[in-house]
Amino acid sequence: MQAETIIRNARVIDGTGNPWYRANLGIGNGRILWVVPAAIAVEGRLVIDAADAVLAPGFIDIHAHSDLSLFSFPLAESKLLQGVTTEVSGNCGWSAAPLSPEMEAEMRAEHPAPDDVPWGFRTLAEYLEAVEAHRPAINFACHVGHGAVRQVVMGTVGRPASPSELEAMSRLVEEALDAGAVGLSSGLIYSPGCYAPPEELEQLAAVAFRRGRLYASHIRGEGETLEQAVAEAIAVGHRVGGPVQIAHHKASGRPNWGKVRRTLAMVDEARARGVDVTLDQYPYVASSTDLTAYLPAWAREGGKQVMLGRLRDPESRARIRQELRQPRGEAIEVADWSPVVLSFVRGKREWEGRSIRDIAEELGREPAEAVMDLLLEEDGVVGVVHFGMNEADVRSVMSHPAVMVGSDGSALAPDPAWGRPHPRSYGTFVRVLGRYVREEKVLTLEEAVRKMTGFPASRLGLAGRGRIAAGCWADLVLFDPATCAEGATFTDPCRYPQGIRLVMVNGRIAARDGQPTGERAGKVLRAG
Repeated sequence: MQAETIIRNARVIDGTGNPWYRANLGIGNGRILWVVPAAIAVEGRLVIDAADAVLAPGFIDIHAHSDLSLFSFPLAESKLLQGVTTEVSGNCGWSAAPLSPEMEAEMRAEHPAPDDVPWGFRTLAEYLEAVEAHRPAINFACHVGHGAVRQVVMGTVGRPASPSELEAMSRLVEEALDAGAVGLSSGLIYSPGCYAPPEELEQLAAVAFRRGRLYASHIRGEGETLEQAVAEAIAVGHRVGGPVQIAHHKASGRPNWGKVRRTLAMVDEARARGVDVTLDQYPYVASSTDLTAYLPAWAREGGKQVMLGRLRDPESRARIRQELRQPRGEAIEVADWSPVVLSFVRGKREWEGRSIRDIAEELGREPAEAVMDLLLEEDGVVGVVHFGMNEADVRSVMSHPAVMVGSDGSALAPDPAWGRPHPRSYGTFVRVLGRYVREEKVLTLEEAVRKMTGFPASRLGLAGRGRIAAGCWADLVLFDPATCAEGATFTDPCRYPQGIRLVMVNGRIAARDGQPTGERAGKVLRAG
Protein backbone atom coordinates (compact mmCIF):
# COMPACT_ATOMS: atom_id res chain seq x y z
CA MET A 1 0.00 0.00 0.00
CA GLN A 2 1.19 3.51 -0.79
CA ALA A 3 0.70 6.99 0.62
CA GLU A 4 2.51 10.32 0.76
CA THR A 5 3.53 9.75 4.41
CA ILE A 6 3.66 6.44 6.26
CA ILE A 7 3.75 5.85 10.02
CA ARG A 8 4.54 2.21 10.62
CA ASN A 9 4.94 -0.13 13.59
CA ALA A 10 2.77 2.01 15.89
CA ARG A 11 0.71 1.02 18.87
CA VAL A 12 -2.46 2.80 17.85
CA ILE A 13 -4.86 4.19 20.47
CA ASP A 14 -7.67 5.45 18.28
CA GLY A 15 -9.43 7.89 20.64
CA THR A 16 -12.59 5.87 21.18
CA GLY A 17 -11.49 4.15 24.38
CA ASN A 18 -10.89 0.85 22.57
CA PRO A 19 -7.77 -1.21 23.40
CA TRP A 20 -4.61 -0.37 21.48
CA TYR A 21 -3.55 -2.34 18.41
CA ARG A 22 -0.47 -2.42 16.13
CA ALA A 23 -0.91 -0.79 12.76
CA ASN A 24 0.54 1.19 9.87
CA LEU A 25 -1.02 4.47 8.76
CA GLY A 26 -1.04 6.12 5.35
CA ILE A 27 -1.41 9.90 5.21
CA GLY A 28 -2.07 12.21 2.26
CA ASN A 29 -3.72 15.57 1.56
CA GLY A 30 -3.83 16.25 5.28
CA ARG A 31 -5.91 13.18 6.12
CA ILE A 32 -5.52 9.58 7.19
CA LEU A 33 -5.95 7.54 4.03
CA TRP A 34 -5.89 4.09 5.56
CA VAL A 35 -5.07 2.13 8.72
CA VAL A 36 -3.88 -1.44 8.19
CA PRO A 37 -2.32 -4.18 10.32
CA ALA A 38 1.39 -3.73 10.94
CA ALA A 39 2.24 -6.91 9.01
CA ILE A 40 1.06 -5.43 5.69
CA ALA A 41 3.85 -3.94 3.54
CA VAL A 42 3.55 -0.21 2.95
CA GLU A 43 5.44 2.41 0.91
CA GLY A 44 5.58 6.18 1.00
CA ARG A 45 7.69 9.23 0.16
CA LEU A 46 8.27 9.77 3.90
CA VAL A 47 8.32 6.75 6.19
CA ILE A 48 8.28 7.27 9.96
CA ASP A 49 9.07 4.23 12.08
CA ALA A 50 7.10 4.48 15.31
CA ALA A 51 9.23 1.66 16.78
CA ASP A 52 6.28 0.49 18.91
CA ALA A 53 5.61 3.92 20.41
CA VAL A 54 1.98 4.95 20.95
CA LEU A 55 0.24 6.83 18.16
CA ALA A 56 -2.87 8.71 19.26
CA PRO A 57 -5.07 11.43 17.82
CA GLY A 58 -3.70 14.90 18.54
CA PHE A 59 -4.90 16.15 21.91
CA ILE A 60 -7.82 18.58 21.97
CA ASP A 61 -7.64 21.21 24.71
CA ILE A 62 -11.34 21.76 25.31
CA HIS A 63 -10.79 24.58 27.81
CA ALA A 64 -8.04 27.06 26.88
CA HIS A 65 -7.38 30.78 26.97
CA SER A 66 -5.25 31.46 23.90
CA ASP A 67 -7.60 34.08 22.44
CA LEU A 68 -4.81 36.67 22.21
CA SER A 69 -1.66 34.76 23.17
CA LEU A 70 -1.82 32.82 19.90
CA PHE A 71 -0.96 36.05 18.07
CA SER A 72 2.17 36.43 20.19
CA PHE A 73 3.10 32.73 19.97
CA PRO A 74 1.75 31.38 16.66
CA LEU A 75 3.83 28.20 17.03
CA ALA A 76 1.87 27.57 20.27
CA GLU A 77 4.94 25.88 21.71
CA SER A 78 3.64 25.21 25.23
CA LYS A 79 0.68 23.29 23.84
CA LEU A 80 2.14 21.83 20.65
CA LEU A 81 5.11 20.22 22.40
CA GLN A 82 2.82 18.29 24.74
CA GLY A 83 0.79 16.95 21.82
CA VAL A 84 -2.07 19.45 21.59
CA THR A 85 -3.22 19.90 17.99
CA THR A 86 -6.52 21.73 18.61
CA GLU A 87 -7.17 24.58 21.03
CA VAL A 88 -10.66 25.68 22.15
CA SER A 89 -10.71 29.20 23.58
CA GLY A 90 -13.36 31.82 24.37
CA ASN A 91 -13.91 30.21 27.77
CA CYS A 92 -15.03 31.51 31.18
CA GLY A 93 -17.31 34.09 29.58
CA TRP A 94 -14.48 35.91 27.86
CA SER A 95 -13.86 35.84 24.11
CA ALA A 96 -11.81 38.29 22.07
CA ALA A 97 -14.98 39.29 20.23
CA PRO A 98 -17.52 40.78 20.05
CA LEU A 99 -15.50 43.79 21.06
CA SER A 100 -16.29 47.48 21.53
CA PRO A 101 -13.66 50.24 21.10
CA GLU A 102 -13.66 50.79 24.87
CA MET A 103 -13.10 47.09 25.53
CA GLU A 104 -10.26 47.03 23.00
CA ALA A 105 -8.54 49.96 24.73
CA GLU A 106 -8.70 48.12 28.06
CA MET A 107 -7.44 44.87 26.52
CA ARG A 108 -4.54 46.70 24.89
CA ALA A 109 -3.54 48.13 28.25
CA GLU A 110 -3.67 44.74 29.97
CA HIS A 111 -2.17 42.46 27.31
CA PRO A 112 1.53 41.67 27.84
CA ALA A 113 2.32 42.18 24.13
CA PRO A 114 -0.40 44.41 22.64
CA ASP A 115 1.55 45.20 19.46
CA ASP A 116 1.48 41.50 18.48
CA VAL A 117 -2.31 41.55 18.14
CA PRO A 118 -3.90 42.67 14.83
CA TRP A 119 -6.45 44.88 16.55
CA GLY A 120 -9.44 46.28 14.70
CA PHE A 121 -11.73 43.24 14.74
CA ARG A 122 -15.15 43.87 16.26
CA THR A 123 -17.15 40.74 15.48
CA LEU A 124 -16.29 37.10 16.05
CA ALA A 125 -16.23 36.59 12.28
CA GLU A 126 -13.56 39.30 11.94
CA TYR A 127 -11.61 37.87 14.86
CA LEU A 128 -11.55 34.36 13.40
CA GLU A 129 -10.40 35.79 10.07
CA ALA A 130 -7.53 37.49 11.93
CA VAL A 131 -6.54 34.21 13.59
CA GLU A 132 -6.70 32.44 10.25
CA ALA A 133 -4.49 35.07 8.60
CA HIS A 134 -1.93 34.62 11.39
CA ARG A 135 -1.49 30.94 10.44
CA PRO A 136 -1.14 29.22 13.83
CA ALA A 137 0.66 25.90 14.12
CA ILE A 138 -2.37 24.25 15.75
CA ASN A 139 -6.08 24.20 15.00
CA PHE A 140 -8.24 26.77 16.75
CA ALA A 141 -11.91 26.92 17.72
CA CYS A 142 -13.70 29.16 20.18
CA HIS A 143 -16.85 29.92 22.09
CA VAL A 144 -18.51 33.30 22.23
CA GLY A 145 -18.25 34.68 25.76
CA HIS A 146 -21.35 35.78 27.64
CA GLY A 147 -19.26 38.35 29.52
CA ALA A 148 -18.01 39.89 26.27
CA VAL A 149 -21.52 40.01 24.83
CA ARG A 150 -22.94 41.55 28.00
CA GLN A 151 -20.20 44.17 28.18
CA VAL A 152 -20.76 45.25 24.58
CA VAL A 153 -24.46 45.73 25.26
CA MET A 154 -24.55 46.85 28.91
CA GLY A 155 -21.06 47.69 30.04
CA THR A 156 -20.30 46.33 33.50
CA VAL A 157 -23.43 47.43 35.35
CA GLY A 158 -24.54 45.15 38.18
CA ARG A 159 -28.18 44.59 37.34
CA PRO A 160 -30.32 42.21 35.29
CA ALA A 161 -30.66 42.96 31.61
CA SER A 162 -33.78 44.66 30.29
CA PRO A 163 -35.85 42.88 27.60
CA SER A 164 -34.29 45.05 24.89
CA GLU A 165 -30.78 44.38 26.22
CA LEU A 166 -31.47 40.66 26.31
CA GLU A 167 -32.64 40.85 22.72
CA ALA A 168 -29.47 42.71 21.72
CA MET A 169 -27.32 40.10 23.48
CA SER A 170 -29.24 37.31 21.77
CA ARG A 171 -28.51 38.88 18.38
CA LEU A 172 -24.79 39.08 19.15
CA VAL A 173 -24.73 35.44 20.25
CA GLU A 174 -26.57 34.48 17.07
CA GLU A 175 -24.07 36.40 14.93
CA ALA A 176 -21.16 34.67 16.67
CA LEU A 177 -22.73 31.25 16.14
CA ASP A 178 -23.24 32.12 12.47
CA ALA A 179 -19.51 32.92 12.34
CA GLY A 180 -18.64 29.47 13.69
CA ALA A 181 -18.52 29.71 17.50
CA VAL A 182 -18.67 26.21 18.96
CA GLY A 183 -20.79 27.37 21.88
CA LEU A 184 -21.57 30.01 24.49
CA SER A 185 -19.39 30.26 27.60
CA SER A 186 -20.04 32.01 30.89
CA GLY A 187 -17.78 33.14 33.73
CA LEU A 188 -20.04 33.64 36.72
CA ILE A 189 -17.44 34.76 39.25
CA TYR A 190 -16.16 37.51 36.95
CA SER A 191 -17.56 40.91 36.10
CA PRO A 192 -19.93 41.35 34.30
CA GLY A 193 -21.02 37.69 34.20
CA CYS A 194 -21.52 37.57 37.97
CA TYR A 195 -24.38 40.08 37.67
CA ALA A 196 -26.46 37.89 35.34
CA PRO A 197 -29.43 36.02 36.85
CA PRO A 198 -30.17 32.43 35.77
CA GLU A 199 -32.97 33.58 33.47
CA GLU A 200 -30.51 35.60 31.37
CA LEU A 201 -28.17 32.64 31.02
CA GLU A 202 -31.01 30.34 30.07
CA GLN A 203 -32.28 32.68 27.35
CA LEU A 204 -28.84 33.05 25.79
CA ALA A 205 -28.01 29.36 26.15
CA ALA A 206 -31.25 28.61 24.31
CA VAL A 207 -29.85 30.48 21.31
CA ALA A 208 -26.84 28.16 21.31
CA PHE A 209 -28.93 25.05 21.94
CA ARG A 210 -31.16 25.78 18.93
CA ARG A 211 -28.03 25.54 16.79
CA GLY A 212 -26.83 22.34 18.46
CA ARG A 213 -24.02 24.17 20.28
CA LEU A 214 -22.68 23.91 23.82
CA TYR A 215 -23.17 26.02 26.94
CA ALA A 216 -19.84 25.90 28.83
CA SER A 217 -19.81 27.50 32.27
CA HIS A 218 -17.23 28.59 34.80
CA ILE A 219 -19.90 28.19 37.43
CA ARG A 220 -20.89 30.74 40.06
CA GLY A 221 -18.84 29.20 42.85
CA GLU A 222 -16.23 26.50 43.28
CA GLY A 223 -15.90 26.72 47.05
CA GLU A 224 -18.55 27.22 49.70
CA THR A 225 -21.36 27.45 47.10
CA LEU A 226 -20.11 24.65 44.82
CA GLU A 227 -23.19 22.46 45.02
CA GLN A 228 -25.59 25.34 44.36
CA ALA A 229 -23.46 26.46 41.43
CA VAL A 230 -23.41 22.97 39.88
CA ALA A 231 -27.18 22.78 40.34
CA GLU A 232 -27.57 26.11 38.51
CA ALA A 233 -25.53 24.87 35.55
CA ILE A 234 -27.45 21.59 35.38
CA ALA A 235 -30.73 23.53 35.53
CA VAL A 236 -29.83 25.41 32.33
CA GLY A 237 -29.59 22.12 30.47
CA HIS A 238 -32.72 20.75 32.12
CA ARG A 239 -35.00 23.77 31.67
CA VAL A 240 -33.88 24.81 28.21
CA GLY A 241 -32.83 21.44 26.85
CA GLY A 242 -29.26 21.36 25.57
CA PRO A 243 -25.67 20.29 26.23
CA VAL A 244 -23.93 21.80 29.27
CA GLN A 245 -20.21 21.69 30.06
CA ILE A 246 -19.06 22.44 33.62
CA ALA A 247 -15.60 23.94 33.33
CA HIS A 248 -12.46 22.95 35.29
CA HIS A 249 -14.43 21.12 37.96
CA LYS A 250 -12.98 21.32 41.45
CA ALA A 251 -13.70 22.01 45.13
CA SER A 252 -11.58 24.92 46.27
CA GLY A 253 -10.71 25.58 49.88
CA ARG A 254 -10.01 23.07 52.65
CA PRO A 255 -13.54 23.34 54.17
CA ASN A 256 -14.92 22.24 50.79
CA TRP A 257 -12.66 19.28 50.08
CA GLY A 258 -14.66 16.15 49.36
CA LYS A 259 -17.67 18.01 47.95
CA VAL A 260 -16.84 16.73 44.47
CA ARG A 261 -18.21 13.36 45.50
CA ARG A 262 -21.60 15.00 45.90
CA THR A 263 -21.35 17.15 42.77
CA LEU A 264 -20.31 14.18 40.63
CA ALA A 265 -23.29 12.29 42.04
CA MET A 266 -25.45 15.28 41.03
CA VAL A 267 -24.09 14.97 37.49
CA ASP A 268 -24.82 11.23 37.46
CA GLU A 269 -28.38 11.84 38.67
CA ALA A 270 -28.93 14.56 36.05
CA ARG A 271 -27.61 12.37 33.26
CA ALA A 272 -29.83 9.52 34.43
CA ARG A 273 -32.88 11.73 33.87
CA GLY A 274 -31.72 12.86 30.46
CA VAL A 275 -29.81 16.10 31.11
CA ASP A 276 -26.80 16.31 28.80
CA VAL A 277 -24.09 17.52 31.19
CA THR A 278 -20.35 16.82 31.06
CA LEU A 279 -17.26 18.34 32.66
CA ASP A 280 -13.59 19.08 32.15
CA GLN A 281 -10.63 19.30 34.52
CA TYR A 282 -6.95 20.25 34.74
CA PRO A 283 -4.78 17.85 36.80
CA TYR A 284 -3.41 20.21 39.47
CA VAL A 285 -4.22 21.28 43.03
CA ALA A 286 -3.81 24.98 42.19
CA SER A 287 -5.92 27.30 40.06
CA SER A 288 -5.01 30.60 38.43
CA THR A 289 -6.95 33.78 37.89
CA ASP A 290 -6.86 37.57 38.24
CA LEU A 291 -6.43 39.08 41.70
CA THR A 292 -9.49 41.27 41.06
CA ALA A 293 -11.65 38.11 41.22
CA TYR A 294 -11.17 38.10 45.02
CA LEU A 295 -12.77 41.51 45.42
CA PRO A 296 -16.48 41.53 46.24
CA ALA A 297 -18.74 41.70 43.18
CA TRP A 298 -20.10 45.13 44.10
CA ALA A 299 -16.55 46.54 44.15
CA ARG A 300 -15.96 45.44 40.54
CA GLU A 301 -19.18 46.86 39.15
CA GLY A 302 -18.71 49.62 36.59
CA GLY A 303 -15.39 48.50 35.15
CA LYS A 304 -11.77 48.71 36.10
CA GLN A 305 -11.41 52.44 36.57
CA VAL A 306 -14.50 52.63 38.77
CA MET A 307 -13.16 49.68 40.77
CA LEU A 308 -9.80 51.43 41.24
CA GLY A 309 -11.67 54.53 42.39
CA ARG A 310 -13.36 52.48 45.09
CA LEU A 311 -9.96 51.21 46.22
CA ARG A 312 -8.88 54.85 46.68
CA ASP A 313 -12.07 56.00 48.39
CA PRO A 314 -11.70 55.64 52.21
CA GLU A 315 -15.29 54.55 52.81
CA SER A 316 -15.42 51.98 50.00
CA ARG A 317 -11.92 50.79 50.85
CA ALA A 318 -12.93 50.15 54.47
CA ARG A 319 -15.89 48.06 53.30
CA ILE A 320 -13.69 46.08 50.86
CA ARG A 321 -11.09 45.57 53.60
CA GLN A 322 -13.70 44.12 55.93
CA GLU A 323 -15.01 41.72 53.28
CA LEU A 324 -11.49 40.60 52.38
CA ARG A 325 -10.80 39.89 56.05
CA GLN A 326 -13.89 37.71 56.26
CA PRO A 327 -14.24 36.24 52.75
CA ARG A 328 -17.38 34.41 51.75
CA GLY A 329 -18.50 32.38 48.77
CA GLU A 330 -15.89 31.95 46.06
CA ALA A 331 -13.12 33.65 48.05
CA ILE A 332 -13.61 31.85 51.37
CA GLU A 333 -10.65 29.55 50.80
CA VAL A 334 -8.04 32.33 50.75
CA ALA A 335 -7.98 32.35 54.57
CA ASP A 336 -4.71 34.10 55.47
CA TRP A 337 -3.66 34.61 51.80
CA SER A 338 -0.67 32.27 52.07
CA PRO A 339 -2.07 29.91 49.37
CA VAL A 340 -2.34 32.81 46.87
CA VAL A 341 0.91 33.27 44.90
CA LEU A 342 1.65 36.09 42.48
CA SER A 343 2.14 34.95 38.89
CA PHE A 344 2.03 38.23 36.92
CA VAL A 345 3.09 41.59 38.36
CA ARG A 346 4.30 43.83 35.57
CA GLY A 347 5.82 46.43 37.88
CA LYS A 348 7.42 44.04 40.36
CA ARG A 349 8.70 40.96 38.58
CA GLU A 350 10.74 40.01 41.63
CA TRP A 351 7.49 39.35 43.50
CA GLU A 352 6.32 36.70 41.02
CA GLY A 353 6.34 33.31 42.70
CA ARG A 354 5.83 34.74 46.20
CA SER A 355 2.62 34.55 48.25
CA ILE A 356 0.55 37.57 49.08
CA ARG A 357 0.95 36.72 52.76
CA ASP A 358 4.74 36.78 52.36
CA ILE A 359 4.67 40.13 50.53
CA ALA A 360 2.32 41.64 53.11
CA GLU A 361 4.59 40.61 55.98
CA GLU A 362 7.63 42.05 54.22
CA LEU A 363 5.79 45.36 53.73
CA GLY A 364 4.42 45.37 57.27
CA ARG A 365 0.80 45.46 56.09
CA GLU A 366 -2.13 43.19 56.60
CA PRO A 367 -2.92 41.10 53.49
CA ALA A 368 -6.17 42.93 52.69
CA GLU A 369 -4.30 46.25 52.54
CA ALA A 370 -1.50 44.70 50.48
CA VAL A 371 -4.03 43.34 47.96
CA MET A 372 -5.72 46.71 47.51
CA ASP A 373 -2.45 48.62 47.27
CA LEU A 374 -1.02 46.15 44.77
CA LEU A 375 -4.07 46.44 42.54
CA LEU A 376 -3.80 50.22 42.63
CA GLU A 377 -0.09 50.19 41.86
CA GLU A 378 -0.55 47.74 38.97
CA ASP A 379 -3.64 49.42 37.47
CA GLY A 380 -5.75 46.40 38.37
CA VAL A 381 -3.69 43.89 36.37
CA VAL A 382 -2.26 41.18 38.68
CA GLY A 383 -2.27 37.43 38.05
CA VAL A 384 -2.22 34.81 40.81
CA VAL A 385 -1.89 31.05 41.29
CA HIS A 386 -4.01 29.72 44.12
CA PHE A 387 -3.26 26.46 45.95
CA GLY A 388 -6.78 25.56 47.04
CA MET A 389 -7.55 22.00 45.99
CA ASN A 390 -7.05 18.49 47.32
CA GLU A 391 -5.22 15.68 45.50
CA ALA A 392 -7.86 13.08 46.36
CA ASP A 393 -10.51 15.31 44.75
CA VAL A 394 -8.38 15.69 41.62
CA ARG A 395 -8.29 11.90 41.27
CA SER A 396 -12.02 11.54 41.93
CA VAL A 397 -12.94 14.04 39.26
CA MET A 398 -10.42 12.66 36.76
CA SER A 399 -11.72 9.12 37.03
CA HIS A 400 -15.34 10.08 36.33
CA PRO A 401 -16.43 8.94 32.84
CA ALA A 402 -18.14 12.27 32.02
CA VAL A 403 -14.95 14.29 32.60
CA MET A 404 -12.48 15.26 29.87
CA VAL A 405 -9.11 17.02 30.05
CA GLY A 406 -8.69 20.78 29.56
CA SER A 407 -5.73 22.91 30.58
CA ASP A 408 -7.42 26.25 31.40
CA GLY A 409 -4.07 27.64 30.18
CA SER A 410 -2.73 29.59 27.22
CA ALA A 411 -0.50 28.78 24.27
CA LEU A 412 2.83 30.30 25.30
CA ALA A 413 6.61 30.12 24.99
CA PRO A 414 9.12 31.21 27.64
CA ASP A 415 9.05 35.01 27.82
CA PRO A 416 9.56 37.09 31.00
CA ALA A 417 6.95 39.58 29.79
CA TRP A 418 4.29 36.93 30.43
CA GLY A 419 5.23 36.41 34.05
CA ARG A 420 5.40 33.09 35.86
CA PRO A 421 2.33 31.23 34.57
CA HIS A 422 0.61 28.19 35.98
CA PRO A 423 2.47 25.08 34.72
CA ARG A 424 -0.76 23.77 33.19
CA SER A 425 0.01 25.74 30.02
CA TYR A 426 3.10 23.56 29.51
CA GLY A 427 2.24 20.28 31.19
CA THR A 428 -1.45 19.36 31.49
CA PHE A 429 -1.63 16.52 28.98
CA VAL A 430 1.74 14.92 29.68
CA ARG A 431 1.05 15.18 33.42
CA VAL A 432 -2.04 13.04 32.94
CA LEU A 433 -0.10 10.50 30.86
CA GLY A 434 2.93 10.36 33.14
CA ARG A 435 1.62 10.82 36.66
CA TYR A 436 -1.99 9.70 36.57
CA VAL A 437 -1.74 6.90 33.99
CA ARG A 438 1.74 5.41 34.31
CA GLU A 439 2.59 6.15 37.94
CA GLU A 440 -0.70 6.26 39.84
CA LYS A 441 -2.92 4.26 37.47
CA VAL A 442 -5.93 6.50 38.03
CA LEU A 443 -6.79 5.97 34.35
CA THR A 444 -5.89 3.44 31.72
CA LEU A 445 -3.92 4.82 28.80
CA GLU A 446 -6.84 4.24 26.44
CA GLU A 447 -9.28 6.08 28.72
CA ALA A 448 -6.89 9.00 29.19
CA VAL A 449 -6.49 9.35 25.43
CA ARG A 450 -10.28 9.22 24.98
CA LYS A 451 -10.69 12.08 27.47
CA MET A 452 -8.17 14.14 25.44
CA THR A 453 -9.35 13.30 21.92
CA GLY A 454 -12.51 11.50 20.85
CA PHE A 455 -14.60 12.67 23.80
CA PRO A 456 -14.00 16.44 23.38
CA ALA A 457 -14.20 16.14 19.57
CA SER A 458 -17.65 14.56 19.73
CA ARG A 459 -18.74 16.99 22.44
CA LEU A 460 -17.86 19.97 20.24
CA GLY A 461 -18.99 18.46 16.95
CA LEU A 462 -15.48 18.59 15.45
CA ALA A 463 -16.03 16.28 12.50
CA GLY A 464 -13.03 14.22 11.47
CA ARG A 465 -11.02 15.13 14.57
CA GLY A 466 -10.15 13.21 17.71
CA ARG A 467 -10.01 9.73 16.14
CA ILE A 468 -7.61 7.60 14.15
CA ALA A 469 -9.61 6.21 11.24
CA ALA A 470 -9.56 6.43 7.47
CA GLY A 471 -10.89 9.81 6.35
CA CYS A 472 -10.10 11.67 9.58
CA TRP A 473 -7.74 14.63 9.59
CA ALA A 474 -4.15 13.62 10.33
CA ASP A 475 -3.83 15.36 13.69
CA LEU A 476 -1.54 12.88 15.46
CA VAL A 477 0.82 12.57 18.40
CA LEU A 478 3.48 9.88 18.74
CA PHE A 479 4.77 9.38 22.29
CA ASP A 480 6.61 6.96 24.54
CA PRO A 481 4.29 6.06 27.44
CA ALA A 482 7.26 4.85 29.52
CA THR A 483 9.06 8.22 29.46
CA CYS A 484 6.31 10.77 28.79
CA ALA A 485 6.51 13.33 31.62
CA GLU A 486 5.94 16.96 32.39
CA GLY A 487 8.86 19.32 32.75
CA ALA A 488 6.94 22.30 34.10
CA THR A 489 6.62 22.89 37.84
CA PHE A 490 5.15 25.70 39.91
CA THR A 491 8.63 27.04 40.65
CA ASP A 492 9.85 26.56 37.06
CA PRO A 493 6.69 26.57 34.94
CA CYS A 494 8.03 27.35 31.46
CA ARG A 495 9.65 23.98 30.75
CA TYR A 496 8.67 21.65 27.95
CA PRO A 497 7.84 17.96 28.51
CA GLN A 498 9.70 14.83 27.48
CA GLY A 499 8.57 11.70 25.72
CA ILE A 500 6.64 13.37 22.86
CA ARG A 501 8.37 12.13 19.72
CA LEU A 502 6.28 13.68 16.96
CA VAL A 503 3.23 15.92 16.53
CA MET A 504 1.40 16.18 13.22
CA VAL A 505 -1.24 18.82 12.40
CA ASN A 506 -3.38 18.32 9.30
CA GLY A 507 -0.82 15.91 7.90
CA ARG A 508 2.21 18.17 8.41
CA ILE A 509 4.92 17.52 11.00
CA ALA A 510 4.66 20.44 13.41
CA ALA A 511 7.04 19.13 16.10
CA ARG A 512 9.66 16.43 16.27
CA ASP A 513 11.76 15.22 19.21
CA GLY A 514 10.66 18.09 21.43
CA GLN A 515 11.25 20.87 18.90
CA PRO A 516 8.78 22.75 16.69
CA THR A 517 9.53 22.40 12.98
CA GLY A 518 8.11 25.80 12.07
CA GLU A 519 5.19 24.28 10.14
CA ARG A 520 2.04 26.36 10.63
CA ALA A 521 -0.66 24.12 9.21
CA GLY A 522 -3.37 24.78 11.79
CA LYS A 523 -6.91 25.60 10.70
CA VAL A 524 -9.66 27.70 12.23
CA LEU A 525 -12.42 25.21 12.99
CA ARG A 526 -15.83 26.81 12.59
CA ALA A 527 -18.98 25.06 13.77
CA GLY A 528 -21.87 25.01 11.40
